Amino acid sequence: IGFENYTRLFGNPLFWKAMGNTLWFVLLGVPLVVALSLGAALLVNAKTLKWRPVWRVALFAPFVTTLVATAVVWRYLLHTRYGLVNYVLGWFGIGPIDWLGDPHASLPAILLFVGWKTFGYNMVIFLAALQTVPSELEEAARIDGAGAWMRFRHVTFPAIAPTVLLVSILTVA
Repeated sequence: IGFENYTRLFGNPLFWKAMGNTLWFVLLGVPLVVALSLGAALLVNAKTLKWRPVWRVALFAPFVTTLVATAVVWRYLLHTRYGLVNYVLGWFGIGPIDWLGDPHASLPAILLFVGWKTFGYNMVIFLAALQTVPSELEEAARIDGAGAWMRFRHVTFPAIAPTVLLVSILTVA
């Protein structure tokens, strides 16, 4: 009977649609969230940024907000007639989109919501990893004439590579 269940499952088109949606989330959503979280962590770790604690709290806040509260906020943001997103799109001559009812628009809306919700947690993990990068290595690279991109690519990223893997796995789960 167990194999018959799998046969029925693999023959169900709804199963394959769910697998496709999951694949989109993993291939598109995870790298996007990881990259944006790393970028935000680099930004709030910069010594030149004013009000760093305020930015850290503001970017971490969505993660500590309850799921129900954030879902309600996003529901109002994405409302077909009264939502802020459709209002802004109207400025550019784009008609209202049913973000939560249209199957083609709901996947990007859900990706944005999940990304926004997990963004702060990933950013804090990256921030902790960035603060463990030895400043001597950064300074040596700067003295050797490495620009910001070269320092990131050859010093910072190799030092936080295990954290990138961890955050990627946590974001998939």
